[in-house]
Amino acid sequence: MTFRARKNLRQVYALLARLSFPRKRALLLPIQTLVTARHLLPLAKLANSMGIPVFYTIYPRLQDGEPRRLIDEMFRDVGHCIGPGRTHFHRWSLIVVADHSYFHTLAWSGSPLVHVGHGNPSKTSRRFPQIPWEYSHAARWPNGNVIYTEMIESAEGVKSAIMEVAPEKGAKIRVLGRLIDDELLRQHALAESASEPAESKPSLLMVSTVGPKSAFNAYWHELIELARSLSSRYHITLCPHPNEYSKWRARLDDDPGIEMIGQDQSTESLLVNASVIMTDFSSVCQKAALLNIPVIFFRQDDMPVWSEGATARLYACAPKWRPGQSMDCMFDQAEQNRDAQHALARTWVNSHPGEAQERFGAWLKEYFPG
Repeated sequence: MTFRARKNLRQVYALLARLSFPRKRALLLPIQTLVTARHLLPLAKLANSMGIPVFYTIYPRLQDGEPRRLIDEMFRDVGHCIGPGRTHFHRWSLIVVADHSYFHTLAWSGSPLVHVGHGNPSKTSRRFPQIPWEYSHAARWPNGNVIYTEMIESAEGVKSAIMEVAPEKGAKIRVLGRLIDDELLRQHALAESASEPAESKPSLLMVSTVGPKSAFNAYWHELIELARSLSSRYHITLCPHPNEYSKWRARLDDDPGIEMIGQDQSTESLLVNASVIMTDFSSVCQKAALLNIPVIFFRQDDMPVWSEGATARLYACAPKWRPGQSMDCMFDQAEQNRDAQHALARTWVNSHPGEAQERFGAWLKEYFPG
């Protein structure tokens, strides 16, 4: 059966559910990747704590292997797994997705379908450079309208900028903050208050996103040499995008001064203890700015990012490294830039830090009254 035929069949099942079945009082979380699973988990925990039944479903291509095991382990205590096909046989009280792709056919069931970004909008496409990818590529009904009931963001600046270029999409935006950000802020505060051994080295994370223009693809050999030269002064951890983990794990030689993040870890879990990060256009730069951690970018002036977004704004004011440049100068500039990037983060990364639990809780009650 072709991809199109399978998609049409899912739409038929969903439409039948819309016409034939009562609404299932539960929250459904479709999971497209390991990254989206990690970002949807805090919402699952919150809903579960409120007595809302939680179900999760996994993209068919992740049904086997290590990512599937990790996802099941994450959601074991807060949700029930349901097959991706079976999800289309129900009308749900609420469906929340963090990726467009496979599961947008669920909207045909008449269930409220809400998009929660797993990072502030940053990337664009060549076809639509004036608006973030999350909005230019949002699934649509046959009449051209975006299928989402709402699109949740964490920053007021993002909503204002999108309202200017695409009012019909901006009108769907609700600014609630971000649950995973609040957990990072809490953990970071605990880490800063804890006493550290005097002999411990500061932590430097080298973070790469996915694709041919990512830091690891553009600078791998130079980056490894740089890491070796800094390993006597910093505890260095390489953090590739989960979708390219195996590729870069296989290329890293055993080196006592350089580590790679474990596949079962998230970069965010290491970020709370980081002293400085080096990255490309990964959304981790936004979280680092929110936590007031110095950021150094790998120089990539043709980054495919939204000019109005947080990543582009941080890149414009942060130090940028290219092979041959002095790292001492980079570290000094990054330290001096902390206040500016932190202020920028309050408008363009998260306008309501520390408030997400309350805001998302009130929002869930709108879909699950009583």
